[in-house]
Amino acid sequence: MKITVTVSVTVGSPIAPYDGADPHDVTDTGSVRQTGYRLASGSAPDTLTADGQPVAVVLLTEEPVPPGQPVEARPVALIRALADGRPNSLVFCVPVHDANFATLEGPDDLRAWHADRQTLDTVLHRLHRNQHWQVTGYAGATEAEMLLGEARHSYERLTGCLE
Repeated sequence: MKITVTVSVTVGSPIAPYDGADPHDVTDTGSVRQTGYRLASGSAPDTLTADGQPVAVVLLTEEPVPPGQPVEARPVALIRALADGRPNSLVFCVPVHDANFATLEGPDDLRAWHADRQTLDTVLHRLHRNQHWQVTGYAGATEAEMLLGEARHSYERLTGCLE
C-alpha cells in the first residue's frame, strides 16, 4: 500500500540500523542523541479516525521534510501509544522510493533500527511537545493498512467523496 503523508514537523532521532551500513553514528537503545535519520510527524489526507482527525503518521526519512510537504510513503508498522494517558495509534511509514529503508518491513525491523519503545517515547515527545507519550506496543504493516483503509472509508462516507 502506498499513501501520501502531509508532514507537519521534522526532528532529529537516534533511529538508524545497528550494522553501520550507513553514515549515521548510532548509539545504544533508548538513546536521546540525534544522530540517526530524521523522524517527521504528519497525517494521511482523506482519512478520518473515530475522534474526527486524519490518521496520525510518523515518517522516517533521510533528510528533513519541510512542513506541508507531501511524501509518498508505505506503512511499516502501527504504533500503539498513550498520549497524555489516552490511547492513540500512529502509522509508522518510510518513503516509498528510498533505498535506505527498503529492508524495513515491520516492528522487529524497527527495533533493530533502535526504534524501541523508550526511543519512540522520546522522539514522539520531540514531535509533540505538548503531550506526554508512552508507547505500549506495535503491530505490523497489515494492521496499519487496515486502520488506513477503515479511516479512508469513514472519510468517504462522511464527505460523499467515493472513489
